Amino acid sequence: MHPIQPEIDTVLDCVKSRSDQWDRIYLATDERRVQELFQSKFPGRVLVNDRRYYESPDYHAIPLWDVHHKRERDSYFRGVEYLSSMDLLSRCDIMVGGLCGGSQAALLMNQGKYKEVHLFDCGNYGV
Repeated sequence: MHPIQPEIDTVLDCVKSRSDQWDRIYLATDERRVQELFQSKFPGRVLVNDRRYYESPDYHAIPLWDVHHKRERDSYFRGVEYLSSMDLLSRCDIMVGGLCGGSQAALLMNQGKYKEVHLFDCGNYGV
């Protein structure tokens, strides 16, 4: 019953339609390819959290909690990276994203201060 995330092109189209109103775009993602795609589409405007990204094209076959980086105390650092990304997202003026635990966490942390929220509801897996 995990929410299905939107296709990246759908998110890009939504951001492009509004991006002329923004100086910067904060991108909270787990995937290196998404970071690189946004940076190529919005050069010099994308801010990201310094973190380890998931890079393997086949990691979708297993849950993210089972994907590990080769470093000491990986579980701890993955948690810190995730929470700090959600904290930064909660400090933005506008949120565009998919329905997921991270978006819900940022909404709670933001305490209703977003000027605009656009969450893609693509249904759930397992329905």
